[in-house]
Amino acid sequence: MKRKNTKLVGYSSLFVLSACVSLPVLSAGGNVNGSVKGVVLNEAGNPITNAEVVVKNIETGLTRKSNTSNTGAFKLNLPTGEYTIEAENGDYRARTQKIQVRLGQSTVVSFTLGGDQLSIEEVAVVGERSSGTSSPVATGLSMSYGHL
Repeated sequence: MKRKNTKLVGYSSLFVLSACVSLPVLSAGGNVNGSVKGVVLNEAGNPITNAEVVVKNIETGLTRKSNTSNTGAFKLNLPTGEYTIEAENGDYRARTQKIQVRLGQSTVVSFTLGGDQLSIEEVAVVGERSSGTSSPVATGLSMSYGHL
């Protein structure tokens, strides 16, 4: 009789152990994803609307993009792994960070863009002379050779 109780206790322990090991996987819904969320701000602490956020998995090359909301916020659901994340908009240089996305967790990232605002220093206009015949165009301007 004692032997049967020992087997029953052994099977019960095995069942409880396997249930404990399986519980985290079941609670994640069999999901292998996490997420990254954050905000993109300027140096004054104001949100940058419509900044582009690009996330790239270092190992697989998987790339996802998002644009920030009017509060500067973004969120992307991603498979677990190591990523580079970059934020940029047309006015400031891009900023890049490395992040780790973990199962069932949300990695929080913030970017501050500024300090080195992009500007146009020179504009070059390139053209070529037409080889066909030209016709005069009325511009309302009068010029003489003395002005040239």
